[in-house]
Amino acid sequence: MILSLRKAFLDGLKREFLGKNYDFRVNFDENDSKIVSLTLPNIDAETLDLLLSSKGIYISAGSACKSLEQKPNEVLLAAGLTESEARSTVRISLSCYNTLDEMKQSSKIIGECVNLLLSLFK
Repeated sequence: MILSLRKAFLDGLKREFLGKNYDFRVNFDENDSKIVSLTLPNIDAETLDLLLSSKGIYISAGSACKSLEQKPNEVLLAAGLTESEARSTVRISLSCYNTLDEMKQSSKIIGECVNLLLSLFK
């Protein structure tokens, strides 16, 4: 169940950025994980978090450890991300209570918000 939700979500994100010359990165590529960690280059994770929450999509910036701190997350830095990449990393939690339609809609909204933020800072 989680694997199909994860795949639908990531496939939806790929469609959102298709042809836009924008590459996000999946960190810790564990297919059976209920957590998706994404690095979204040139996006401030905290800003994206606020924008998405206003649209009913709730994510977290960074990683679970010390997620409220202003400095780059040590777990992400230890995993090899740069400070900039760590500040551009979000965490999405999946649940057996999510549906495929929710995952598709979430990836669409996240893609739209990322594209909006990128356009603001060109």
